[in-house]
Amino acid sequence: MGEKVNKTQKTILIIDDQREVHLLLKTLLEHEGFRVCSALDSAQGGVLARQTQPDMVILDITMPAGGGYVAYERLRRTSNFATLPILLYTGVPREQVEENIVRTAATLLLSKPAQPGHILSAVHSLLDPC
Repeated sequence: MGEKVNKTQKTILIIDDQREVHLLLKTLLEHEGFRVCSALDSAQGGVLARQTQPDMVILDITMPAGGGYVAYERLRRTSNFATLPILLYTGVPREQVEENIVRTAATLLLSKPAQPGHILSAVHSLLDPC
């Protein structure tokens, strides 16, 4: 029995240093029909973003190799990713995040931990804003 290939399947890149978060998000998103790629730090995330050209990124703020702020700014400065939907999924207080990034319409902030339904709602609102 072969796996069905969905030609319109969207790819989501997770950049987070917590393996438990990767497992939770990967399971949740793959169940919804998304293709998931994972990076454990911002440097690896940048490389994977260029290689996979994701439809969306889920990004943590506190992690090694530059951290989420650096990854966010690098993505936003790259023409291919300037309008890429990015879900900032972090335990950093909202006020602190908002002081340190320039948010766009394609940016959403969700505090950790979040219920699976809230995560999926955020993902769908970024990917299908209409």
